[in-house]
Amino acid sequence: MKPLYQMSQAELQQAAQGNPDFTLALARLLEHGLRGYAPNPAAAIELEQTAASMGHPRAMCRLGDRYARGDGLPDDDAVARTWWRNAANAGNTNAMANLIDLKDSSDPREAAEGQHWLRVAASHGQPYAVNLLASGETSTMEGFANLSLEEMAARAKPAPSGPPEMEWDVDEVRATLAQLNDAVGWWIERLRTVWADVYADTQVDGDPVDFPCPDPNRLPRTIVSEESTMEVTVYGFTHHLTLNISFSSDGWNLSMSSQEPHPPQNGQQWLIGELVGMLRQVGVTWPND
Repeated sequence: MKPLYQMSQAELQQAAQGNPDFTLALARLLEHGLRGYAPNPAAAIELEQTAASMGHPRAMCRLGDRYARGDGLPDDDAVARTWWRNAANAGNTNAMANLIDLKDSSDPREAAEGQHWLRVAASHGQPYAVNLLASGETSTMEGFANLSLEEMAARAKPAPSGPPEMEWDVDEVRATLAQLNDAVGWWIERLRTVWADVYADTQVDGDPVDFPCPDPNRLPRTIVSEESTMEVTVYGFTHHLTLNISFSSDGWNLSMSSQEPHPPQNGQQWLIGELVGMLRQVGVTWPND
């Protein structure tokens, strides 16, 4: 089977039959109108429901989020918690975090459930849960999500034994956008062999774009013409990586960092090494390389 980023509309629709990972990928394209699709949020929700019915943890969490916000589905906190419970029991740490606020409930059973998910989510390194245990703060999940990364770091007690933040950057990269597209696409495929539920979300100045993708004519050209910054966020279980790509007169500038919980030192070296290897494989060069 082709890598996800190389699939055409027809190929992705075929792959989505019975496969919740590809079903969710197709849902994102339909929601935002990418890869030649017209935006169709209603069809995207139907696909998320299909993936959730197949037991996909992230799909179940997304439905819970939608019910909690009234986003395309009725505003219903009870139904939202049901989907979050299903997702949390299937191992989704974000769903666990969404249930932590139950610890403040006046119902003893709900309060105990919230404390349970706080411990379980923290044991998996979920940032909100770790922050609560480390700082003793009682803010809500929504309040935590609105903090900047600097504020989150300032409120959490440092863990001297933990791995450092991953930082890698290189300037004046000589490449075409198509080469970067292939390198990042294959890098994400490589991550799928070692992490669970890997997916990527790419934006240019806050707007969703289809990168990496199979059609060079649909690559986000604005990043070249307007010298914008493209941000590729790769999610895998509890790990979040951010790859920033910007263009200047001297060539491309690439940087990669991790969010907490950071991969271990050997894992960071592997991630950087794999990305560098993919860049070289497609003919990308930079000074002193």
